[in-house]
Amino acid sequence: MSTSPLEPDAVIEARVGVPVALPLADAGPTGYSWRFELPDGVHGAGSTDAVAPAPGLALGTPSGVLPLVTVDRPGTYDVTAVLARPWEQDGVRTLTVRIVGIGSET
Repeated sequence: MSTSPLEPDAVIEARVGVPVALPLADAGPTGYSWRFELPDGVHGAGSTDAVAPAPGLALGTPSGVLPLVTVDRPGTYDVTAVLARPWEQDGVRTLTVRIVGIGSET
Protein backbone atom coordinates (compact mmCIF):
# COMPACT_ATOMS: atom_id res chain seq x y z
CA MET A 1 0.00 0.00 0.00
CA SER A 2 1.46 3.35 -1.05
CA THR A 3 1.08 6.29 1.32
CA SER A 4 3.09 8.86 -0.65
CA PRO A 5 1.35 12.02 -1.86
CA LEU A 6 -0.27 11.83 -5.27
CA GLU A 7 1.68 13.03 -8.25
CA PRO A 8 -0.20 14.67 -11.15
CA ASP A 9 -1.74 12.01 -13.39
CA ALA A 10 -1.03 9.28 -10.82
CA VAL A 11 -2.88 5.99 -11.29
CA ILE A 12 -3.64 3.58 -8.45
CA GLU A 13 -4.20 -0.11 -9.16
CA ALA A 14 -6.74 -1.86 -6.97
CA ARG A 15 -7.67 -5.54 -6.91
CA VAL A 16 -11.41 -6.08 -7.13
CA GLY A 17 -12.87 -6.44 -3.63
CA VAL A 18 -9.63 -5.53 -1.81
CA PRO A 19 -9.47 -2.14 -0.01
CA VAL A 20 -6.79 0.24 -1.27
CA ALA A 21 -5.58 3.41 0.46
CA LEU A 22 -5.81 6.75 -1.32
CA PRO A 23 -2.60 8.66 -0.49
CA LEU A 24 -4.45 11.75 0.76
CA ALA A 25 -3.79 12.21 4.47
CA ASP A 26 -6.14 14.40 6.48
CA ALA A 27 -5.10 17.96 7.28
CA GLY A 28 -4.65 17.57 11.03
CA PRO A 29 -6.34 20.12 13.29
CA THR A 30 -6.80 22.73 10.52
CA GLY A 31 -10.48 21.85 10.02
CA TYR A 32 -9.89 20.74 6.42
CA SER A 33 -10.63 17.20 5.31
CA TRP A 34 -11.04 15.36 2.03
CA ARG A 35 -14.53 14.84 0.65
CA PHE A 36 -14.90 12.23 -2.09
CA GLU A 37 -17.25 11.85 -5.03
CA LEU A 38 -17.23 8.11 -5.72
CA PRO A 39 -18.40 6.81 -9.10
CA ASP A 40 -20.60 3.75 -9.47
CA GLY A 41 -18.42 0.71 -8.79
CA VAL A 42 -16.26 2.37 -6.10
CA HIS A 43 -17.23 2.28 -2.42
CA GLY A 44 -15.79 3.79 0.74
CA ALA A 45 -14.12 1.14 2.92
CA GLY A 46 -13.16 3.06 6.06
CA SER A 47 -9.66 4.32 6.76
CA THR A 48 -6.24 3.18 7.86
CA ASP A 49 -5.07 3.46 11.46
CA ALA A 50 -3.47 6.72 12.57
CA VAL A 51 0.30 6.99 12.37
CA ALA A 52 2.19 8.93 15.05
CA PRO A 53 3.96 12.01 13.63
CA ALA A 54 7.73 12.33 13.80
CA PRO A 55 9.05 13.88 17.04
CA GLY A 56 8.81 17.66 16.97
CA LEU A 57 6.15 17.69 14.25
CA ALA A 58 3.02 16.92 16.28
CA LEU A 59 1.37 20.36 16.18
CA GLY A 60 -0.63 20.71 12.97
CA THR A 61 0.72 17.51 11.46
CA PRO A 62 -1.70 15.23 9.59
CA SER A 63 -2.62 12.14 11.57
CA GLY A 64 -1.56 9.77 8.82
CA VAL A 65 -5.08 8.37 8.50
CA LEU A 66 -5.73 7.49 4.86
CA PRO A 67 -9.14 6.83 3.28
CA LEU A 68 -9.78 3.33 1.90
CA VAL A 69 -11.89 2.48 -1.14
CA THR A 70 -12.90 -0.78 -2.80
CA VAL A 71 -13.76 -1.39 -6.45
CA ASP A 72 -16.41 -4.02 -7.15
CA ARG A 73 -15.53 -4.84 -10.75
CA PRO A 74 -12.64 -4.39 -13.20
CA GLY A 75 -12.45 -1.03 -14.94
CA THR A 76 -11.11 2.50 -14.75
CA TYR A 77 -12.67 4.92 -12.26
CA ASP A 78 -12.09 8.61 -11.59
CA VAL A 79 -12.62 9.66 -7.98
CA THR A 80 -12.90 13.39 -7.28
CA ALA A 81 -11.32 14.50 -3.99
CA VAL A 82 -12.06 17.98 -2.60
CA LEU A 83 -10.10 19.42 0.35
CA ALA A 84 -12.54 21.64 2.28
CA ARG A 85 -13.88 22.50 5.70
CA PRO A 86 -17.23 20.83 6.48
CA TRP A 87 -19.27 24.01 5.96
CA GLU A 88 -17.64 24.94 2.64
CA GLN A 89 -19.14 23.92 -0.70
CA ASP A 90 -15.99 24.67 -2.70
CA GLY A 91 -12.65 23.53 -1.39
CA VAL A 92 -9.15 24.90 -1.49
CA ARG A 93 -7.92 21.98 -3.61
CA THR A 94 -9.55 19.46 -5.95
CA LEU A 95 -7.82 16.35 -7.28
CA THR A 96 -8.87 13.52 -9.52
CA VAL A 97 -7.64 10.11 -8.44
CA ARG A 98 -7.71 7.48 -11.22
CA ILE A 99 -8.18 3.93 -9.98
CA VAL A 100 -7.78 0.91 -12.23
CA GLY A 101 -9.66 -2.11 -10.90
CA ILE A 102 -7.94 -5.37 -11.80
CA GLY A 103 -8.90 -9.00 -11.22
CA SER A 104 -12.23 -10.74 -11.47
CA GLU A 105 -15.56 -9.81 -10.01
CA THR A 106 -16.45 -11.50 -6.74
